[in-house]
Amino acid sequence: MTDNQDTEKYLLDKINNGEDLNESELTLLVTTFSYIVHTNRIAGFYIDTSTIAKLSNRYFYLDYELGADSYSRETSYTFSEQPVEVHLETRTEERKRWVDSSGQVLL
Repeated sequence: MTDNQDTEKYLLDKINNGEDLNESELTLLVTTFSYIVHTNRIAGFYIDTSTIAKLSNRYFYLDYELGADSYSRETSYTFSEQPVEVHLETRTEERKRWVDSSGQVLL
């Protein structure tokens, strides 16, 4: 097993056992196993971020605050919650719209 596989198994075991991940484990989750990262809001030196992390074939959602120290340029991670398991849902929605004869959407 590689180091990432060992780490992945360790994190999954903790989650499966209902144990909370500590700050360094949460940081590892969002830096090593990120699948999708979304910036929600930027405020000064802080960025509210949401991440979908992939462990094995399972996905976990986590919100956190990404900060930067303006002097040392070090990145900090602040977590207020534990990861929540999620799954991808694909939806097809019917929408009506008004278009002109050339296909341009008007309403």
